[in-house]
Amino acid sequence: MSGEGERRNVLRRNLLRGIGGGSLGVSTVAAVEVVGASGDDAVRIPTLKRGDTVVKSKEVPESWYNHTRDSKDAREKLVEEHLDDPGVESIYSARWSERFDGKNGLLIKAEIDPDTYEDSLPDSKDGIPVRTTAAPDLQFGDCCHHDDYDPVPGGVAVQASNDAGSAGFCVTDSGGDKRLLTVNHLWATCQNNGGRTLKQHTDAFGEVDECDTDADYALVRPTSSEEIDDRRVYFKGGSKQVGGYVPESGVDDLVSSNETCYDTGATTCTTEGTIEGTGLSSPGYRCVDYGNNGVKADIVAGDGDSGGPIFALKNYDGNEYVSIIAHCSTFNSDGSVSCHWGSGEKGSPIYGTAFYHLRDDHRLNLC
Repeated sequence: MSGEGERRNVLRRNLLRGIGGGSLGVSTVAAVEVVGASGDDAVRIPTLKRGDTVVKSKEVPESWYNHTRDSKDAREKLVEEHLDDPGVESIYSARWSERFDGKNGLLIKAEIDPDTYEDSLPDSKDGIPVRTTAAPDLQFGDCCHHDDYDPVPGGVAVQASNDAGSAGFCVTDSGGDKRLLTVNHLWATCQNNGGRTLKQHTDAFGEVDECDTDADYALVRPTSSEEIDDRRVYFKGGSKQVGGYVPESGVDDLVSSNETCYDTGATTCTTEGTIEGTGLSSPGYRCVDYGNNGVKADIVAGDGDSGGPIFALKNYDGNEYVSIIAHCSTFNSDGSVSCHWGSGEKGSPIYGTAFYHLRDDHRLNLC
């Protein structure tokens, strides 16, 4: 735990954004897409989308799908009732050993500060178990991808006035203009960094055109002759094409199935693990507030990886594509890393805002 008051009990002001004025049950179920019926007691859910188009879908038990909706409703009620409790840092959905027609369900987990927690959480909420775990010591997060790139792909080193970081991926903003997504805290934490300069290698690449302190992202508009690579992300020394993003139901499936996922950045290069949680309320760190749209991954990242993509790999059309889940925002500091620029910290888990939220509520699209 930080001794300098870095952690806080976040207010609920942003936690239920996008839910609307109706009941939690009605609004959250309506927000999740089902591709269609797929036989007796099964439905098809989208696991990869590009824009509004479902690129890849998966058959899942209807009992599991209905359970995930109930689990989400219970989690959001728990957030509303208990996130402000002393010592409660964040709440999210995690993998459960209970199986629904052979598929692991989702229980509720809360990250707590053992020093201030007052045992206020119930053992279950609406039939969904509630478990607690000690909150990690989070840090904002160069050994890879430090060359001069043109166009600039995801996962390579970028520099700001405050810190080094990683390029995320190409998005189009609400006006349809191409922007490079990275983290807002590279310049100044909890501030509007509009107009600030981003460098790639040693050259000025662009400036922040739009940013959000809660979701911790910044959109960089190129101001030099260099362009954004609109479809590629670095992966294990090479690059792969971005095929789309993982929608909410697909992230639920990743948590349930324990499928291998990845993070790539300028410090720890490409690391792998699993998506441990979804629907994260807040990491309890400074002003970052994922608003029930964060993901938690059991993947290692470190100083300089902030902004890089968190993704799965999906096969279709005979090729393997990057499927964007989120961008890396914060990580648990439990070790050190040394690079040519010096030494820093690294650790697991890592956290970030789910891209489906940025698309649905911030009007961003993949290029």
